[in-house]
Formats: sequence, C-alpha cells, structure tokens
Amino acid sequence: MIFGLSETEENLEARVSGILLSHLNEKPKILSCERVGTDTTARVKPVKFTLSSPVEARTILSKTKLLRTVEGFSSVYISPDRTVPERMAYKKIVDQLLSKRTTEPDKVHVIRNFKIVSSEKEP
Repeated sequence: MIFGLSETEENLEARVSGILLSHLNEKPKILSCERVGTDTTARVKPVKFTLSSPVEARTILSKTKLLRTVEGFSSVYISPDRTVPERMAYKKIVDQLLSKRTTEPDKVHVIRNFKIVSSEKEP
C-alpha cells in the first residue's frame, strides 16, 4: 500500500513503477495497481499494488525509508497491506513502543517481527 501519493490522471501502474525504479532502484513485476477507498476531496486515496513475489515486496518495504529524503515524497509511505486484526495488533505494539520510549529514553526501541526490541544508545 502506498499512502500520500497525489492523485493525477496519468497511468497509475506506470507511475508506481517509475517511483520504485527511480527512487528505490527496484523494478518489480506489478500484477495489479489501483486506488482504494471512497471518492472524497478531503484526503488522498491510498494505492494498493500487488507484486509477483514476496521477496520483491520485502525488498521494497526494506527500502521505503529512502523515499523520505526525496523532494516531493517526504509524506509518501509504503507499508504492507494488513487485515483489520493485524492493523489493530500493530497499533497496540506502536502504542507500547511510544510509551516505552518515554519511560526509557536512554535506550533505542524499534519494532522487529511484531515485537519491541530495545538496545543501548550509541555514544
């Protein structure tokens, strides 16, 4: 899923493929690509795209942080398409992570495989 990608009239699949190639240096085989959600002017609809293999998906998800540094894409996020229970579980873990960061600011806390991993900050 891609969140925050502005809506234009151009070919959506070609646009997503171009973003992945030019900014993430990946050229995966995109099986489907479409906007999801109801039409509204209040927000931009997310883009759901399906790749040909889970390996390609993992590779792209691991490189998504590179988009933050590209001008015009600082508010564009790529994340896995999760079911409702998965989204609720992930939100719960994120809330735990945020509270852990405030209670233990001397450590680095991240989420790995739906678990919070903590380590000492490097000096």
